[in-house]
Amino acid sequence: MVKTAGIDPVFWGSVHPDCNDRHDHTPPVGAVLDTMISTGNMPFASVDRGAMQFLLAEPAILVLPVLFPHS
Repeated sequence: MVKTAGIDPVFWGSVHPDCNDRHDHTPPVGAVLDTMISTGNMPFASVDRGAMQFLLAEPAILVLPVLFPHS
């Protein structure tokens, strides 16, 4: 299906899991954040602040493969 759409399968295989991973780690629906809050008895604000530094780096992770594609 990816090849039919004209997308490089290697590119898709590297970008798609990253997007799915971002869903698990970003508020407000981050399942990993909810697990950290409940198991660590931590306030949401504390966990959210810790996750934001990684969230700010995520756009660069997605832009780099677009700028420097594997040929």
